[in-house]
Amino acid sequence: MSRGGTAHGSGGVRKKTRANNMGIQWWRKLTLPRRGKKDSILLPQQLTESQSALVEQRRAALRKATAAPRVARTKTLATADWDPEICMARVTAARGNAMQSMGVYKDGKQMLYPEEALFLVDRGGLDLCVGGLPCSVQRAWGIAMGAINSLSFEEYLAFAYLRRAGYVIRRVGLDEEQQLNSLKVSFAAWRVGAFKRRDPMRPMFYVSVFKYEDSLPSFDDVAKFLDGAGKSRLKFALIDRGVLVLKDVAANATPLSERFIRRLSPEERSKAREIEIGSLGDFITSPVGKGEQPSTESGACVEATQIRDGTADNG
Repeated sequence: MSRGGTAHGSGGVRKKTRANNMGIQWWRKLTLPRRGKKDSILLPQQLTESQSALVEQRRAALRKATAAPRVARTKTLATADWDPEICMARVTAARGNAMQSMGVYKDGKQMLYPEEALFLVDRGGLDLCVGGLPCSVQRAWGIAMGAINSLSFEEYLAFAYLRRAGYVIRRVGLDEEQQLNSLKVSFAAWRVGAFKRRDPMRPMFYVSVFKYEDSLPSFDDVAKFLDGAGKSRLKFALIDRGVLVLKDVAANATPLSERFIRRLSPEERSKAREIEIGSLGDFITSPVGKGEQPSTESGACVEATQIRDGTADNG
C-alpha cells in the first residue's frame, strides 16, 4: 500500500498512538531557539542602500546610548575600596537595598565579591575606589574580570541577568567531591524577602552555567545533585554569544513545555498536567514505537541529558 494510502486509512490509529505516547514523545517538538541571519554578517556588497542606512542608524543609536553619562543619586550611592590582596571590595558606606543581600562580613566589615562590585558599579549603585581614586566603569570591568577569585564572563552574564530579574544570587561553595564532578553549580537563588543572611532558607533554585558549545554534565552527576538538593530546582544557563537561555531541570519528572500543552485537546491537556507533576503512570512502561522501550530510570529529566541535540536518550 502506498504511503499516502496508509496515512489516509490509519488516521484513527495515529491519533490513538499520539494520545498513548503523548507523555514520552512531547520533547520531539521542542528545539533550542536559533538566531536568525543578521545584516551585520552579510558582505558589504550584498547590502542594499536601505539596509546599509538601517545598520548605520542602529550603530549610531548604540554608540549614543553607551556614550551617555551615567547619573547616580548620592543618597543611594554606596562606596567601597578595592583590596588587591584579597581581590574583594571593602564597603565603607552601605546604601541601597541591594547591599542588604550582597557580600560577606569579615572582621566586622562587609566585603563584596568581584561580580557584586562590578554589578553595582555598572548599575550606578556603587562608587568603587582603587588606590584612593574613583574607578571608572571600564576599569571596574578589567579589575573584576581579572581578579583571581573572579567568575567567568558567562557566569557573570547569568549573575547579572538574575539580579536584574529580582533574585538574590549567592555563590555556592563546593566540596572536593563536587569539584571533581562534571556538574558545576555556580549560584543559589532566592526570592526577594526570602533570603536572610544569618539564617538563609532553602534556595528557590540552583544555577549551573555553560557555554553553548560545552558538553553537558553526566546524567549521574545531575541526578545525584538533585537528590541532595531536596525541593530546590536546578537550572542550566546556556550562553551563546552573550545570549542567555535558562532551562529548568526537574527531579523524577519530565517537565512539559507550556507551549506544547496549549496545542493539545482539553482531554489530552488534563493528562499532560498529570504528567508534568510527575504522575507518569503507565506511560513510563508503554513502548514508544516498534522495538523501542523508554528508560524507566528516575532522576533528572531527559531534557537535561540531551538538551542540545533534541534527543531523549537517558542511557
